[in-house]
Amino acid sequence: MTLQKAFDKFIFAKRIQGLSNKSIADYEMMIGLFVRYVGGDIDVECLTRAQVDDYMMYQLNRGLSRSTYASYIRNAKIFLMWLETECSIDVQATEIKTPKSPKTMPYIFSKDDIIKIFSIISKPFFIKSND
Repeated sequence: MTLQKAFDKFIFAKRIQGLSNKSIADYEMMIGLFVRYVGGDIDVECLTRAQVDDYMMYQLNRGLSRSTYASYIRNAKIFLMWLETECSIDVQATEIKTPKSPKTMPYIFSKDDIIKIFSIISKPFFIKSND
């Protein structure tokens, strides 16, 4: 079976599982890039870990944010794990380390900040805006 055919089956399986259209579109975009990079016409049994590593390096060299890079790798890993289960191939998908996305801390307003914000806003403003 070709990689493209396996990808089509993967998408079909995810639709049957009831994933949202947004999730399916994300899979098609992110995993689709992996399939095009490696070559959709190759036989899945010919897929090697070296090709997967080359793809990961390609993504790393694109200058993507750390979070976006992690998304591409995470999605490729999901597909590769599915391939290992459904097509009995061995690319050691579980050994692929998905980079951690950076955590952003929200800014927390101080009590003084909140008082300043509300002191700028007057009640008539809200009444006029809603009329």
